[in-house]
Amino acid sequence: METNNKPNGLAIASLVVSCLAMLSCCIWQIQIFLGMFGLVLGILALRSGNKNYADLGIAGIVVGGMAAALGIAIAVMSLLMITAGEPTAPGNVSPDTFENGKEATDSVMMALRGIWCRLQ
Repeated sequence: METNNKPNGLAIASLVVSCLAMLSCCIWQIQIFLGMFGLVLGILALRSGNKNYADLGIAGIVVGGMAAALGIAIAVMSLLMITAGEPTAPGNVSPDTFENGKEATDSVMMALRGIWCRLQ
C-alpha cells in the first residue's frame, strides 16, 4: 500500500495568501480581496482528495475569514469617517463649522462625533 506524501499546495497557498491579507491591513481593498481568496483556497484544499496539511487549510480559512472581516470593518469605518464631515468649499462657512468658538476642522473628531450620534 502506497501512501501519498505529496504536500497539499492549496492548503499552503491558502495560509500564505491569508497571512498576506492580514499584513495588508492598511489597504482594506487588497485585504478584503486576499482574505476572500485565501478563504476560497482553504475550502478548496479541504474538499480536495489530498488530506495532507489539512490543518493548514483550516488555518487558512480562519485567518482569511478574519482578514476579510477586518477589511470590511475598516471599510465601513472609513466610509463613516468620510461621510461624517460636511462637504463644504474652503471659503464657505456653515453654522456647524464653529463649535464653542473653535473651528471644528478636525475630520477625525467630526467622524467620531458622527459615529457617536448614529449609535445613540
